[in-house]
Amino acid sequence: MSEIFSKAWEYFKQHWIFLSVVSAIGVLVPALLTAVPIIKVWLQAKAGTIDYPDFQSFYTAILAQVGIFGCIGMIVLFLAIAGLIKASLKITEGGTPQVSDVFLDGGTYLKGFLALLVCTILYAIGLVLCVVPGLILMFFTVFVPFEVIGNPNAGVMDAIKNSFKLVKSDWKTTIVVFLVGYIITSVLGSTGIGLIPAYPFFYLALTVLYRQLKGQGMAAPQIDAPEPQQQY
Repeated sequence: MSEIFSKAWEYFKQHWIFLSVVSAIGVLVPALLTAVPIIKVWLQAKAGTIDYPDFQSFYTAILAQVGIFGCIGMIVLFLAIAGLIKASLKITEGGTPQVSDVFLDGGTYLKGFLALLVCTILYAIGLVLCVVPGLILMFFTVFVPFEVIGNPNAGVMDAIKNSFKLVKSDWKTTIVVFLVGYIITSVLGSTGIGLIPAYPFFYLALTVLYRQLKGQGMAAPQIDAPEPQQQY
């Protein structure tokens, strides 16, 4: 278990600038898209350029604008996460991620959208029946985006089935990595800007686990060694 997070940390240290920039886009852009309309409505109300007769109308105006910009922000976040997963897959292969690696081809985006749609429907059904089945389905589909991005031969249903198989093969390790990563992300996320390093570290840890469960080899992280002391 410690080896998974240790490798993820070493991978992160090697490529922290690139990963942090991609993560920052996914964190800061949605935050700005949400904050700008709120500030705009508040300034209009304070200046009296638009008259809101009561708090409900003021709140409705905010929701209307935040809803539109929030959807755009969520799309940016999902694209950034897809870029982080693709970069993590390349890093664990021993490659160096480039700007072009952040973007996926149209077919992969379409497959990812369909996979997300199917998984969302499954979550909704599970949550309607009971909260626990929805959470279980969410857990067992944790590797769907990795299959969509890293396994181009897999279709939408194949990606979902493969994720179930991978989690089932070692569900104890998977749940610990998932929970520890979620806790780290939540704690750092409480500071706001802490999400910028938390996201890439979390997805690197999941990528290491993903490759282990698939029996794939990984490039060894370049662990910084102390500089040899000069002899006098």
